[in-house]
Amino acid sequence: MAPLEDAGPAKTVLVVDDVSEIRAVLRAYLHDPPRMAVIGEAADGLAAIRVAGELQPDVIVLDRLMDPMGGDAALPRLRAALPDAVIVIYSSFADPADRQMLADLGADDLVDKRAGLDRLQAAIGTALSTRATEPADGRTDHQSR
Repeated sequence: MAPLEDAGPAKTVLVVDDVSEIRAVLRAYLHDPPRMAVIGEAADGLAAIRVAGELQPDVIVLDRLMDPMGGDAALPRLRAALPDAVIVIYSSFADPADRQMLADLGADDLVDKRAGLDRLQAAIGTALSTRATEPADGRTDHQSR
């Protein structure tokens, strides 16, 4: 696990979840200057695509099941718009069998909400560290799977 302190300058974060209370908890937990700055929120995949395009976050924390568009459907569009962003799926529906499918869609990691916020933070730190050491040809780990 790579701590966020090793991830370089402050990273901007977009939090996407249909439950406002979860967005508030994530905002409070992840907004940790000088390491992380939560710069936006969205309540569904469609809003996430719009907000991510406007704000260009370094990190997107994305729930899976939301209406009218869930995270699984938004993921390829988010990855296409922000190829260098870290995208971590944070969901109560985090079946390990879905890990490869989500990676193929563009996710850097999948974290079960029941695993807790420390696990989410560790996943973000690891993904940021991995992206910082990727080859110069721009291929990301999820593109090589």
